[in-house]
Amino acid sequence: MPRPDVATSLPEHILAQLPGVLATVASAAGLPAAIQLAKTRGGGRAYIPAPEALHAEHWLVQATGQEAARAIAKALGSGEVEVPLGPFAGNRASVWAAIERALNAGQGVEQTARQVGVSARTVRRHKGEESGGSEGWCKLPGV
Repeated sequence: MPRPDVATSLPEHILAQLPGVLATVASAAGLPAAIQLAKTRGGGRAYIPAPEALHAEHWLVQATGQEAARAIAKALGSGEVEVPLGPFAGNRASVWAAIERALNAGQGVEQTARQVGVSARTVRRHKGEESGGSEGWCKLPGV
């Protein structure tokens, strides 16, 4: 049953601004739920349980509410997803410097990603764990 506060379909210009997973979430549970998902778990991986496995203390329910969480779980299916940041990305040079500072301070990859506004993959690449043949591809001189 569709949520009464979610339009049957969001305008294309809104969905076009969202990466795949967030567009799916916005279509199923509304734009506020997609934004909240990106704020809560953006830049990293998140396990989305089956709708019937959700409970009041689950992080997804806490972040989006019970109805939205069920809609998200139904739309994405049960499993792990890479949650994009959506509209929470920043300037490349300042982001790289912030990644470097956070990693030097001993923060973890996903914590750094959320704090800085990038994906966990970007942080891993910055660290050199995912070079993809381009060792040090995003290191800044002097950072």
